[in-house]
Amino acid sequence: MPPQPEGQRGVYGRPPFLGQAHFHRNVLWILAAVLLPSLLSGQGICEPDPVSLAELWDQGSAIEPGYRAQRSAVEAAELELSASRLAWLPGFRIDAHGDQGQRTSPGEERALGVGARGELRLTTQWNLLDGSRRWDRRTAELQASAARVGVREHDQRYRSELAHLYLEAALAEIEAQTHQNGEERLRELHEVVRLRIEAGVDHAWEEASLEASLARTERARIEASRRRAGTAAELALAVGVCVSPLRIEAEDLELDLVPRLEADDSPEVERRRVEAGIREAMAGAEANRDRFLLGLVGTAGPTRSRAFDPGPVEYEYLVGVSASWALDPAGLRGRHSEAQIARAAGLRADAESLGMALDREISRIESELALAGAEREALGTERTLAEARFQAAQERWREGVGLWTEVMDAATLLLEAELLEVAWTRRVGGDLVRLLESAGAMDELPNLWGQR
Repeated sequence: MPPQPEGQRGVYGRPPFLGQAHFHRNVLWILAAVLLPSLLSGQGICEPDPVSLAELWDQGSAIEPGYRAQRSAVEAAELELSASRLAWLPGFRIDAHGDQGQRTSPGEERALGVGARGELRLTTQWNLLDGSRRWDRRTAELQASAARVGVREHDQRYRSELAHLYLEAALAEIEAQTHQNGEERLRELHEVVRLRIEAGVDHAWEEASLEASLARTERARIEASRRRAGTAAELALAVGVCVSPLRIEAEDLELDLVPRLEADDSPEVERRRVEAGIREAMAGAEANRDRFLLGLVGTAGPTRSRAFDPGPVEYEYLVGVSASWALDPAGLRGRHSEAQIARAAGLRADAESLGMALDREISRIESELALAGAEREALGTERTLAEARFQAAQERWREGVGLWTEVMDAATLLLEAELLEVAWTRRVGGDLVRLLESAGAMDELPNLWGQR
């Protein structure tokens, strides 16, 4: 049996970014069912030029709605930051008031009886000192940073999921072609064996083992073609157009170019740390909320009254200083502040835990990649020897000194060796994706896949 493709879940059990909804999965398999007959017959619905992984990323990000959501979040955070930076400016308010009636308070208006009175005031207040203003601005700055980190985190996750899909689509194509080549080798052998049986050279009962091997190879080829159709349909859904990946073979992987990576560079870790900083800034704001205020106040405007002499309208203006110091005998501000500090500590611990998990994952993958080159060389040698054995078995059989069963066995071993190289490419190529995603370095992947 050919090696089965590994699952494409994220490093921490995160579900795949693409095709999460059952509806999308159903649409995927409907499209696969439509594509499969054409692909099996060699007549594709579309024959696009192969695109690189970087080109696929560009096409996918142009239509993926998550990017729009992240950009909107950044825009909102930037507006909040701009507002916090302008909070020191004075505020102005216009108030108007008018009434008609009999005054009861002592004065000329009471003596004049029923009459009208109106006021128009421009009021301003400029808070020169505000206990929580500095912390509010710091909170807004960190929230803007968190939004920008969210864009990077989303981008890394999306690129990782597309890279897994791209790799699987490329290998599904190679795997399907490999099975087809193996089937053709056995069919050529079967045609000659059938003629030999008709000529009485070989026994009919011996044909059964070849037919069984041919049936297994054909079934594996159909299964590989089904996977190829499914990945082609899923790739088309991901980027909105029919695309074809470049070939990715074992010798294409540039294992010597793998950089040294650290979990501290991960946007997931960075986001948790920034969120902890936001909570700490919120703690400072809570501790100083309405604690003290010092500002300038002023008001000016006309007043209309029948009591004024000689005219009914007079103007007034007032300028003063406003100060307040709010006591908190119950300690409510302190408790709210401590709650935010506790949340910040939890987020920092979460970031540290995630960083340790990522470091372990990075270390494991790097250790495996250190031996992957030697494994690739061994697999290449095994395939070369299998090819030589198949050629030798064919020549021996043609010369009459070998058996056709030796050719069949050699063809089977050659197919297995070729599929082992595909499985190695799938495993190591996927490890490179997971390694770079863990450290937020997905931009390096095309180079490591030999797509410079």
